Amino acid sequence: MINETQNKTNSGLEAVEEVKEKAVNSKEVARETKDIFGDIRESSEQTSNQLEQIATSTQNLAQKSEEVRSSTAEIENMSSEVTHSSQELAEMAQELQGLIEEFEV
Repeated sequence: MINETQNKTNSGLEAVEEVKEKAVNSKEVARETKDIFGDIRESSEQTSNQLEQIATSTQNLAQKSEEVRSSTAEIENMSSEVTHSSQELAEMAQELQGLIEEFEV
């Protein structure tokens, strides 16, 4: 009976030690999980910041593209005006040439 009590006591102590060891392991797993979630949060924040930077850069690029398009349209208008003026000048030169020829006669 004493041996049986000692065996049961030893089994109980072993069970307590097992539970204690599992508690320590669980605590370590919980700490590691907390660290991993912290890393995930940090990575998510970095990704969010990068997405904001990309959005800002995209908006800036769109604005610059619009400025280039606008400048190109202005250059096209100016080229048309120069072409029109050149044509008028050519017509005036022909008229002047005609007048000069009349004086020579």
